[in-house]
Amino acid sequence: MLPLDTPIAGGPVFSFTFGKSETETEWTDRRSLSWDDLVKILTSHEPGRKTGPCIVPAVFSGTARKKTEAVQIDVAFLDSDTGVPLEQIVAALKVRGWTAAVSSTHSHMMRRTEVSEANWDRFFRENPGSGPEDYLREKK
Repeated sequence: MLPLDTPIAGGPVFSFTFGKSETETEWTDRRSLSWDDLVKILTSHEPGRKTGPCIVPAVFSGTARKKTEAVQIDVAFLDSDTGVPLEQIVAALKVRGWTAAVSSTHSHMMRRTEVSEANWDRFFRENPGSGPEDYLREKK
């Protein structure tokens, strides 16, 4: 683990919190990365179930992963769940002049998702006339 704010190869340094799995409860693994190291992490994953290590674009004041405890955010992680092709996302970023690492996530091109039956039922009670695509668009 690198201490926060350790210069890496003379370039800018970005700080993050890492977790070992989706069941992490103590968020204490804080690291600083160069842009190149960050890009390697964000673009090297296997599509499939959402398991294993994760990276959070925030450093927290304590050990809980709560937005009220976020004390530092160096980069933004944006998520597009609407099926927009990666090439279209890249084009939109270039128009704005933004530097970005564009990568699919664990669920890229997955055709199935699991949802809570209770949440599903509540959504349709509260939104009569809605279809499954409405639920997925709004909740997933």
